[in-house]
Amino acid sequence: GLNYGVHVFAPWVTISDLVIHHPLRVHQDVEVGVLFDVGAVHGQVQRVKIVREANPEPSSPAQGSRGVLVQAGQVSIFGNIIKGYEEAIRLETTGATVLHNQIEGATRAGIVVPAPVGAVVPDHNDIAYNTLQGIRGSAIQIQGDYNVVRKNRVSDNHGYGIDVCA
Repeated sequence: GLNYGVHVFAPWVTISDLVIHHPLRVHQDVEVGVLFDVGAVHGQVQRVKIVREANPEPSSPAQGSRGVLVQAGQVSIFGNIIKGYEEAIRLETTGATVLHNQIEGATRAGIVVPAPVGAVVPDHNDIAYNTLQGIRGSAIQIQGDYNVVRKNRVSDNHGYGIDVCA
């Protein structure tokens, strides 16, 4: 099943000073800490602790779990702590700003800008000043065009620091 901490549909919504916790479950649901749906443009998530207690077996992560999933344009993600998801932040959007986040223990990737799918072309996203550690795959994975990745800190990573794919 699906399990959302916060699902935002409306534009100009700010989520701040909150803790979202997905406890360890026997049945691994697809868990998303914060989802900015297509219409939730100009949203913000700031100073939020988003934690998923991951199954200690690396072969059984919940497929599709995301700390923050962004499908709306012009969303800002800053000053958050995100731990234990398959992907900490996934930007299926344009014009997002991802600054000063602490990301730990993602099982596939820390921050992902996926390849274009249909009419959605993830581009013009700014990813800067984030700290990523203990990621089992790529710390930052960029598949879209015209994205800026600068001044991030990666440590104790088990894959590429920055993975730029075609």
